[in-house]
Amino acid sequence: MAQETAAKMGKAVPQEPARETPRHEVTDEEIRQRAYEIYLDRGAAPSFELDDWIQAEREFRLKE
Repeated sequence: MAQETAAKMGKAVPQEPARETPRHEVTDEEIRQRAYEIYLDRGAAPSFELDDWIQAEREFRLKE
């Protein structure tokens, strides 16, 4: 309220510095878990481990 009044009167209103939200660092365990879920969603077919891992990493990157 005081800031609105000061702004209407043409006075400078001190601004709080913007706070950065700490970024969550994705762990290998989180990627491993998501890759396993992808593997199960595909019907547990072998030979696509690297593809599953890369897809899991990509999904986490897109969330950032």
